[in-house]
Amino acid sequence: MALPSTLVIRTVTETLPGAVRAEPDVDLSCELDEDNLPVLNGSRVRARLRDAVLTRLNFFDEEDQRRAHEIFPPEHSWGEPVVTGFTARLREPERSTLLAAMRREPQPQRLGVDQLLQMLTVVRYRTANDQTGAPQHGTLRSERRLRPGVEFHARLRWNTSSTEEHAAVLASAALGMRQIGRGGSGQVTAYLDDREQTVARARTIWERSHTA
Repeated sequence: MALPSTLVIRTVTETLPGAVRAEPDVDLSCELDEDNLPVLNGSRVRARLRDAVLTRLNFFDEEDQRRAHEIFPPEHSWGEPVVTGFTARLREPERSTLLAAMRREPQPQRLGVDQLLQMLTVVRYRTANDQTGAPQHGTLRSERRLRPGVEFHARLRWNTSSTEEHAAVLASAALGMRQIGRGGSGQVTAYLDDREQTVARARTIWERSHTA
């Protein structure tokens, strides 16, 4: 079986992931790429996958624990991860279709950035609460969140030492990644290439750990 090439992430609830930037009329916004399309920052995706695998590390045998550290080396480690490429962009062909609409000629027929963001995101307003649970004065802010059902693909790059067992560990991490938003909010689902194959790969970890 070939090593998986794509990490698929789909938003389940409204999500304000990771790195954000301010807009003129919005205090906090989901990150946009160089084409003004939503993107999931690779560092945040990797961190959420690492968190997911760490919560189940005690269920791995020693070899799979070693593989987990090879995929997610400890900070300040000299080791290079066996897989990279966690920045997740809008899936194809939707991404190319949106880009073509934004570059359409003549210019008046182009899809504007504001129209694009209305399709993929929603602006919500929230306040911080005081100790009594009441809205705290002067804390109203606006957030641009991804809508539910937006799908992103990250193109994985495996190095020459990667094995199918490494892919199983990453599959387990993907299935365990449930949130990607700020403060643990924003529910997502994730898998590698194909959901059924991802489940089958992750199951081999349990089988290895229970082998006499």
